[in-house]
Amino acid sequence: FTIERVEVIRGPAVLVHSPITIGGIVNVIRNEINRDFSNSIEGMAGIYGESANKGLLGSGILQVPVNDFLFRYEFSRRTTENLQTPIRALPNSNSTLINQSGSFSYRFGTGYTGMSVRNFSLNYGIPGGFVGAHPDGVRINLFKRAYTAKLYMDLHYDYISAIDFRVSRNYFSQQEFES
Repeated sequence: FTIERVEVIRGPAVLVHSPITIGGIVNVIRNEINRDFSNSIEGMAGIYGESANKGLLGSGILQVPVNDFLFRYEFSRRTTENLQTPIRALPNSNSTLINQSGSFSYRFGTGYTGMSVRNFSLNYGIPGGFVGAHPDGVRINLFKRAYTAKLYMDLHYDYISAIDFRVSRNYFSQQEFES
């Protein structure tokens, strides 16, 4: 709901994001740290439904400018029930996802800077009872927290046109539970 665009990066360009070039990466572009923003409060909200697994997604974004600062908050939650098949519901196939982010941006004469924090949690089940699976299935809890800071400055020199500095720190946790 809050993704601006998705890039699939392969080859030497992967080295900007990772020390390993095998397979490439998927880079999700978001406008968490904004350069351009209006002088009025903006928001967006949406609700989406799913029928195969009786799911519901709700999401919203709120952006509040104060002089040369922009404060942004986004939240989304998605829940699904067990997947329905023509025979029966698949037990332990439900899920809950919560995604939230807070950020601020500051614009100045030749550029902008800012910071963001994003929390992502996902709890889902993998059905069991078939060949190669755990008899009662497995529950998985994922959690990711990402801190990002950015500084961008236009320099207007012949040999260096701009500085674009980004730093991120990600924490990730995964737990698997068997009956």
